[in-house]
Amino acid sequence: MRALELSLRNGPLYQLTCHEMSTPGLGAMCDPGHSVVNAAYPSEAVNASETDPYIKKPMDGRGTELLRPDVIQKVISEKDDYKELMLPRNYQDGDVVMMARSYFGWNMLCCRIDVPNSVRGAELMRIRGVWDKLLATEVIPKLVDFQQKNLLLQRNLRLNFDGGGVSTMQLWDVLQSDCLFAIGSVLFFI
Repeated sequence: MRALELSLRNGPLYQLTCHEMSTPGLGAMCDPGHSVVNAAYPSEAVNASETDPYIKKPMDGRGTELLRPDVIQKVISEKDDYKELMLPRNYQDGDVVMMARSYFGWNMLCCRIDVPNSVRGAELMRIRGVWDKLLATEVIPKLVDFQQKNLLLQRNLRLNFDGGGVSTMQLWDVLQSDCLFAIGSVLFFI
């Protein structure tokens, strides 16, 4: 999971959309985002003392030391943003964490309200084009590949992914594949 998340976050379009196209100051929503990986592998804080709790370390998934499971759970359940975004709604303090979600968010503003509609529309189309390219070339292929490898290795890990445009792209992919099967079947009977 760590390799997948870091691979996604290191992608060139991911970096472009997260750090150059996102609203200034909000890049941390998508890099590092919020995930168990980030809590499990925090980077060492600059000038941190040994008495600083793990919760004060940068939660970015780029550290070298894997924290103990009890510490990871403590970090996730005590950081309000992690608890709210990652844990199930019915989670109670002290529950064993059996599932968690990763959250990566973008905030890309296109323009101001006083800009003409034609300019706003063109900018929104440009942003949508970059976003769709990110999903189609970096995100979805890596997620699907990860899921297929887990199935082959018979790991008990379920990966569900969703977000703006993901469902639409998945639907079109399925429809496209089904159409090819249907055309192949028709040609076979002819």
